[in-house]
Amino acid sequence: MANSDNSRLYKYFTINQNFYNSIINNELYFSNPRNFNDPFDSNPRFSLTSEKENVRELFFRVKEIINNHAPEIKEFKDFNKLQQTCELLIQEPTGTLIFDYFNEVETKNLERRLTEILIFYNFKDVFEKTFIINSEKLQLKIFQDLVFLLIDYKKYGISCGSTTPTCPVMWGHYANNHQGVCIEFNLCDLNNIQNLCLSSDELVDISEVTYSNEPLSIFDNENFSLKSFTYNLLNTKSLKWNYEKEIRLINKNQGLLKFKKECLTKVIFGCKTNAKDRYSICRLLANLGYNFEFLIAKMQPDSYEMKIEPMTLSDIAGSGVHLSELNIEYPDFIKNSM
Repeated sequence: MANSDNSRLYKYFTINQNFYNSIINNELYFSNPRNFNDPFDSNPRFSLTSEKENVRELFFRVKEIINNHAPEIKEFKDFNKLQQTCELLIQEPTGTLIFDYFNEVETKNLERRLTEILIFYNFKDVFEKTFIINSEKLQLKIFQDLVFLLIDYKKYGISCGSTTPTCPVMWGHYANNHQGVCIEFNLCDLNNIQNLCLSSDELVDISEVTYSNEPLSIFDNENFSLKSFTYNLLNTKSLKWNYEKEIRLINKNQGLLKFKKECLTKVIFGCKTNAKDRYSICRLLANLGYNFEFLIAKMQPDSYEMKIEPMTLSDIAGSGVHLSELNIEYPDFIKNSM
């Protein structure tokens, strides 16, 4: 996958137990993109076609992929029972039940889903029959099955961030209405080599999201490749989301992944965070051995963007502050007052 040239990622957090777990254990969580708040995430729209041969070609691409897993699928406990159910539906004379049963986005039962795909694509003359019944629904099924095999079955995990810490909408949506924090991660070293992951064997893909309202051309077989299609699935969002300026860390596994502490370089507090949270978080990070700069997002009189500024004593006043406990170099405004 193509890497982003931007080596800084800004990740917004609500101050809760998940946030504290992340910094205490220096871990980032890589989520199933199906659980994101955008239903089109990893499920972008595609252009339908009237060209039967183009549909047929993609149909057989999916068949080839699923057949590579046939030996393991046939070992599933309920394989024979599911096979009988699927074959009866495909043979049903009017075909009215085929798409209601097979066009299923639900992926919790992976064994059932894989079995249904295997049986469907290997049933004799199923392409000709279903294309006549409803070409549009067949195209949708092919697309959904391909997405399932490339994304859901492989269990890609994504950790989302942004190229900017100043968007007030991001602060509102992902940092508890400006009461949370935004963490800056430096993803690459001075030689532009990725240095985020604790283990060199666990490098993630770093990619900027592409925002577009144009549907994918999945039946353009001359330019179609599974690699680029997978990339587009994981990195395409509607223009309606372009304010996020999103960067994605893409892992081949879901769940927690350790990051190097030196990659956490800045802690930016929301304009509505309280002084106690600001001080407590800075103290905790310092005690954990992080080397970071602490800042605050502030509203400006002449702009609707947040401005990131150094914190002052007043930003942590009343918190029981003891600056020596932060284990960091004092800002100049504090040095000058000592």
